[in-house]
Amino acid sequence: MPCLECDRQIRVYGTYSPPPPPSSPPSRRTPPSTPAPSDSTSSPLTPRGIAAVPLISAAASESQLHYMDRMAVTIHTNGWWSRQEPLCLGPEDNSILLLPERAVIIIASAVERMVLTLPKNSIVPANVVQAAIWPLHNLLLALWSAYVLIFHLFRTTFDVGRTVALGSRRTGISISRSVGHGLVPAAEMARTLTAPRHSLSVRAVGVTMIPLVFVGDGASWMLQEGGSVITGILLVMTVVTTWWYWTVVLPSVALMGFWAAIFCGGCFALIEFAGI
Repeated sequence: MPCLECDRQIRVYGTYSPPPPPSSPPSRRTPPSTPAPSDSTSSPLTPRGIAAVPLISAAASESQLHYMDRMAVTIHTNGWWSRQEPLCLGPEDNSILLLPERAVIIIASAVERMVLTLPKNSIVPANVVQAAIWPLHNLLLALWSAYVLIFHLFRTTFDVGRTVALGSRRTGISISRSVGHGLVPAAEMARTLTAPRHSLSVRAVGVTMIPLVFVGDGASWMLQEGGSVITGILLVMTVVTTWWYWTVVLPSVALMGFWAAIFCGGCFALIEFAGI
């Protein structure tokens, strides 16, 4: 089941690693940061959160039947969401930037616990509740992956802006490394989310992340053609002038997705109830 495989990968390895080239022996353990294709603008390391997006996408591809089967054999102390932790920064980090990610995990854990603790003599059968919750479960997974990508866009923009204003000697951060290590991998990952193999919720995230792909491609090209300082200035100006998309449009789309998940959940619950 996708969720079980995703949980195993994150719990054992922590990140996703592409297969090694044929000339090198297979690695027995995925490193904390995964190798990425090297070029003049990208760092050889992929951030942990971005590397975990394929695993979150795999979990979102779990069918309704598999989800209900898994929930039927899961005890309330061993829920999948209750074992997850923020991926953007370290688990021990208390940055305010982790609040949205922690909120998604807390809400999903509470919903999952509610489903797993239903009494056997409940008025509404457990399978009906599980059918109703499945769309919300997929939506929360999609929101999680979307926030990971947006987080790296904002973090890269903040680091680049600080470096442009104060200089790399004071900040200890180079513009090329910041763009190559955060923005470029996030844009490349966002590009893959529209693939047909993904679930509808993940592909919807891929569509909403198209501006991120454009920003990443533009920053990568400018880094090669115009230099670090110009790239940094244009990147900050681009993100600042499109603030309405990241802070208004995307939350509005997420809210519409929430109501769509509630509506679809009600339909699935009625279908399941009719089959009893």
